[in-house]
Amino acid sequence: MGEVERNLRLCIAEKENKIERFREIYSEWWLVLPDHIDYSMDPEDRDVFRAVFMPKIQHTFDKIILIDPRDYRRVFEAHPFTRLDMPV
Repeated sequence: MGEVERNLRLCIAEKENKIERFREIYSEWWLVLPDHIDYSMDPEDRDVFRAVFMPKIQHTFDKIILIDPRDYRRVFEAHPFTRLDMPV
């Protein structure tokens, strides 16, 4: 999970810089990324990641979603938590 957090911080910083000049065009921004590190965490790890790691990650996205690149139906909504998460 620590590696996911580290890489997510890097991606968030890069993507926030890229969209900065377009921010006002849309009222909502989602960050959707393939998860090549953990390939979608199990449900217990997802809860821990949301509770322990996500509060420490500052960002301006309305949603952050990680997708298992091996199966696009396996998604993990890291922020905020909704029922979008699909069972593994």
